[in-house]
Amino acid sequence: MADPLIDLWNLPLSNDEKCQLSVKLGMLRLEGKDPSVLFLAPTPEDKADVLRSFLKESAPRIANENSLDLTYKTVSEYCTPVVPELQGLAGFLLKRPDGLTIRVSSRTYNRVRDYDVQGLFEPSDGDRCLGLEEHLSGCILPPPETGVSELSFIQAWDNLINTPLRVFMNVAFSKDRNTNTGIDNLLPDVVGYVGARFSLWIAEEELGGTGNLLKELVSKRNWCYKAIPYILGYSASGLAVTLVALYYEGGRVKSRHLATFNLYEIGDRVKLFMVMSNVGRVLGGLHDMCIINNENTEFEVVKGITTGKSVRLAGDQVIKGYLTKGRRMKVWKIYYALKGCPNMETCLSRKPRHENGSFKRRIGEYMLSFSPRLNRTARPSTQESLVRALLDVSEALAWLKEKRWIHRDVHWGNVALDEVAGVWTLIDVEEACTFEEATTAHPLNSRVHAPEMLTGYHGSPVDVWGLGHLIRSASNVPALNKMVDEVLWELSEKCSAVDPSDRPSIADCRVELESCRTLLSEDSMDCGTVEISRSDPRANVETM
Repeated sequence: MADPLIDLWNLPLSNDEKCQLSVKLGMLRLEGKDPSVLFLAPTPEDKADVLRSFLKESAPRIANENSLDLTYKTVSEYCTPVVPELQGLAGFLLKRPDGLTIRVSSRTYNRVRDYDVQGLFEPSDGDRCLGLEEHLSGCILPPPETGVSELSFIQAWDNLINTPLRVFMNVAFSKDRNTNTGIDNLLPDVVGYVGARFSLWIAEEELGGTGNLLKELVSKRNWCYKAIPYILGYSASGLAVTLVALYYEGGRVKSRHLATFNLYEIGDRVKLFMVMSNVGRVLGGLHDMCIINNENTEFEVVKGITTGKSVRLAGDQVIKGYLTKGRRMKVWKIYYALKGCPNMETCLSRKPRHENGSFKRRIGEYMLSFSPRLNRTARPSTQESLVRALLDVSEALAWLKEKRWIHRDVHWGNVALDEVAGVWTLIDVEEACTFEEATTAHPLNSRVHAPEMLTGYHGSPVDVWGLGHLIRSASNVPALNKMVDEVLWELSEKCSAVDPSDRPSIADCRVELESCRTLLSEDSMDCGTVEISRSDPRANVETM
């Protein structure tokens, strides 16, 4: 489930208000309170009003010199966003922020002072950073409680690395530490979505040193950013933790070592606690760059589990969840059989395992991972882009026919744009079947599917009908070239024939579409065209 704090960055609030709220809501979580209760208002404007009231009510306590807890004030004042150059990043992270001092009790100070080499802490018999001191005393200073299993290390990793990060920055974590979750280790063990939106913090963890964690971390990060210089992450082999930056250079993702910590040593645990305050600042700066440059939102729930399937976006992949093992297996078999189909999304997951009940569910669902992540709200807005989309889709349909398969569910809801490759792509190929399987009725929405699917045997002409439906439903495309418009509408009429035998073949459709492309190419040699119609990327929450 997406973090409820994702709403914060979409609300009509100033950047300053959002930054203040990010810190304060993060502190609520540290105290074990649920900040989602502040997001229950029905409209964005009402939610913004509730959060402003929360700011106003909490401000006197935060600014009050007599307040017992200086945590809010300290974090708000010194954990300001910044993006250092990659060359100087390691030095920045390892240096105490100028002016930052964490006041703790004399008792806690006596425990930490021998390891506080940069003077981060100071004793106080009055006002103190109670929230930070509680975490320091309860999680950082005591020896980590670990055993012989990897599960026993998870709490230590979170207490020493990820929980401190949430103090300094609003980060929503997606954790895939169970290798049997059904996503086949295609995502990092930990992904931190800063502002609940952008995956700028990733990690790989293991009990022993049997694998190359850093190489694995790099291999799982396909670069999907437009402007940011790097992201941050770590690899943990037991309690040996290496902090790294990942960046894109020379057509591939590379890594840069930043610091190494032995978390069995109390001095390194205290040092890492300080470093995480700087990590929070850098992630905040990277988040602001993502906003300014309209980076794609990288994690969100596109569709909840209401119609038998959920869809979640995670980085450059799409995670789909199904209610039953059988449904998931059926979908996996379809995509496995159709490997190599052009202009169609790919299922990345391996064959699901059922033996001995080892098949795992996540959040009540059975998961499959798909690639690439596509823009599912893009629609053709010109004749050129419409013809291109129809040609791309028909190429996939022609391949399916050659393999004696039928898609059976062709409509714009299942056509998405690969913005990197510039290709229109079929998605959600879950109703597909072989010619031999299409012997009985397969009732779907009669408005967007061929009529014979409701009655009995149906073959590849249902996909031709779907191609015609794409033309008919592209109503927002202006008919600038009347000849092309006539060809397209005539083709859509032929594709929509009630008798399947009266419809043209997919190959015939492609011939007509190629003639349209030729006409348009000649017609538009001296003018530019706009290929895609979609909303402001910052408002587009269904990019997929």
